[in-house]
Amino acid sequence: MINLNKKYKLKEQYKLGSDENCNYILSHTGVKCVFLNPLPAFILNNILQSNNLAATVETLSAALTISEDEAKVKIFNIIEKLSDYLEENPSIESDSVFDIEKSKEILKRNKEFICPVTKAEHPRKIKFYLTDYCPRACIYCFAGAKYIGKEKQQCNSFLSVDRFKEIILEAKEIGVNNIEISGGDPFVLPEIYEYLDVMIKYFPYEWGTSTKAHLTKFETDRLATIGLPEIQVSIDSFIPEHADKLMGVKGAFEEILETIKNLQESGIVVTTKTTITSINILDIPQLFMKLIAMGIKHLRFSYYYISANRHGDYLYPTNHQIEWLNKNMKEPLAYAKEKGVITDFYNHEPYATSRGANNRLICGGFTETLCVKPDGGVLFCDSLNHSDDFIAGNLKTQGIIELWNSDGVKNMNDPFFFKEKYKGTKCYDCHLFGNCFYKRCYVRTFAKYGRYFDIDPACPFGDPEYIIK
Repeated sequence: MINLNKKYKLKEQYKLGSDENCNYILSHTGVKCVFLNPLPAFILNNILQSNNLAATVETLSAALTISEDEAKVKIFNIIEKLSDYLEENPSIESDSVFDIEKSKEILKRNKEFICPVTKAEHPRKIKFYLTDYCPRACIYCFAGAKYIGKEKQQCNSFLSVDRFKEIILEAKEIGVNNIEISGGDPFVLPEIYEYLDVMIKYFPYEWGTSTKAHLTKFETDRLATIGLPEIQVSIDSFIPEHADKLMGVKGAFEEILETIKNLQESGIVVTTKTTITSINILDIPQLFMKLIAMGIKHLRFSYYYISANRHGDYLYPTNHQIEWLNKNMKEPLAYAKEKGVITDFYNHEPYATSRGANNRLICGGFTETLCVKPDGGVLFCDSLNHSDDFIAGNLKTQGIIELWNSDGVKNMNDPFFFKEKYKGTKCYDCHLFGNCFYKRCYVRTFAKYGRYFDIDPACPFGDPEYIIK
């Protein structure tokens, strides 16, 4: 059944973690991939910490007072179910995961029912989408921002600076950890400096805003004057035609380079963000080295992901491209480490090639983040910004805690709140309707069928040909 001499570890991009009494397999960025009930958490923890499976069998047998044969079956089942996240570990040393004593405490909770959707006492992060206009027309824009060119937005629909300040003061008081100002691109707003001034006064942490706009030296000096310490600039390639194609505007690449130069000359720390697609994936090693040569000390990367707005399957890199990039980033990553450059680049696993390998992530809607639309509406998911069904309240008239504890927010995490909207679909009469909602993705459904309330194509009863990417 199983080779007892084997040892396992989590694949490079995953880790174990706990959050509010629940255990998860997390992505390297903290995304909750798999909720683990207490017994699987206990078994997995011991699999990862033991020098071989024989030791795990002994531990489990003793802990549960069961035979070693029964323990082997349980261990085999866990390894089989989590095979997409595990790989054999040739190392003699054990990886540090949970403390063994804490692992025993996990086991004591085995008879408890723990809902995998855990909601923090208050939001830990608030992301303000102050505008849905942008000077770029990125072909992968998850927000579906409206192109405005070089104009400034003249619109009164977004939160006023005064109301924004009231919200920020409450956020500070209740212990929100992070504030982010986004869009569209917030630099199409004439008042952006006033919003940033408020944010900086109360949340003077690492970067709190980002841009793809063309910022003049006058504008970057103004940002320095109000004390902006750091800003994230999006740049996807050092091949101008590729960068321009991704941003949807000819000449955008040269403007981005000038923005970075002006920010650096004004004394503002620049971090960069790159979205990896099929168009620019072969450019990433060169981009990586060029940015380091420009003095960028923090490089962020993310692979293209599904959106309910501007989405195209052709933007997903192929497995061949992913494997090529993993191989060709070894030297750049070593160089970055030598130069003290921080990066979140990681070796991406090739996409699954069979339906059975799919694993749906746990939805993070309304667990620890508030996403605020330009008009103050608060969204269940920031990729659902064009549907009023997913607005739970409005910060123009509600306080943060009032909204966070409102029926509007509670309803979104009620598995039966949208039940009637599923009438006529396979989901409506499904006996698992109430158990699968925390892995149901409205974005996947919309991208596949053009409507939000239908079966998730990645559901075990969904499209048999559908592969999660």
